This record gives sequence, C-alpha cells and structure tokens, in this order.
Amino acid sequence: MNEFYKKYFRGERNQSFAFIVLGIVAMLIGAYLAYRFRTPFFYGIFLPFGLIGLLDIIVGAKVAMRTPAHLERIKNSLTYDPLKMQTEELPRMKKVMRRFFVLKWLEIFLLVLGAAFVYVYALHSFGKGFGTGLAIMVAINIILDSFAERRANVYLRTLKNPMAKSVITSKP
Repeated sequence: MNEFYKKYFRGERNQSFAFIVLGIVAMLIGAYLAYRFRTPFFYGIFLPFGLIGLLDIIVGAKVAMRTPAHLERIKNSLTYDPLKMQTEELPRMKKVMRRFFVLKWLEIFLLVLGAAFVYVYALHSFGKGFGTGLAIMVAINIILDSFAERRANVYLRTLKNPMAKSVITSKP
C-alpha cells in the first residue's frame, strides 16, 4: 500500500488522540479552577472548558475508532478496485473539506463571541469567565483543526491527481 495513505491516516488518528487529550485536560483544568477558587469567574471558565472538552473527547474518540477500518477500505480499494478512490473517496473528502470550511467560520464566530463576552461582561465575573474560557478553548481547537484541514487538503489533492508524487508534508 502506498506510504502516503498510511501517513495520512496515521496523522488523522494521532490528531484524534490529541483532541481526546485536549478534552480531558480542559475538563480537568476547568474543574480544578472552579473547585479551587470557587468564584463566578472560574465557574464561567469551567462551562466552556467542560462542554468543549467533552465535545473534543467524543469527536476524537469517534475518529480514532473509525480510522483503522477506513484505512482498510482504502487498502482494499487500491488493491481490488482503484476506481472506488475516485467514485467514493474523492466525493467523501470534498464533503470533509466543506465541513472544515463551515467549522472554521463557526470557530471564528465563537472566538469573537468569547471576546465579546469578556468585553460586555467586564464587570460580571461569570460572563467574563465564560468568554475567557470560550475564547481559549476555541483558539486551541482552531489551531488543531487547521493542522487537520491542511493534511486533508494534501490528501484531497492527491486523490484528484493520483499520478502526482505527493508527500504528506508538501505545502497546499
């Protein structure tokens, strides 16, 4: 099997574990801060740390569990029916890229919303904490998602032109 596909799916799975770790760490930090300081500001931080952390764990686990089976399907397609790569995998990846586009704008909106909460609720500890926690968590997710989007973009370009020599580290 082409090493490129193995690298792509290994990267996808590794990053899913990064999301799981991020989610666990965020939930623990949020809980610790809320418990340790017991102020509305830290209760506000706990909410987005907990909710977004839980979402990161769920999405990361889902991707981690499905990746080995997906790699096996790709391996079979390359071996027995290479046309499937164009008829099934290429449309799937185009949908994935559209989801990344929507996700990026949703994350930017949430980042701005977090900053707005900090500004608007400057005198209200809970709202300021909520905005701070939201901005921190969304900023970290934007960074991780940008790595995934870049890797997916390279993979999509390779699917579109399988004869091109691509390496996972090539620039989009």
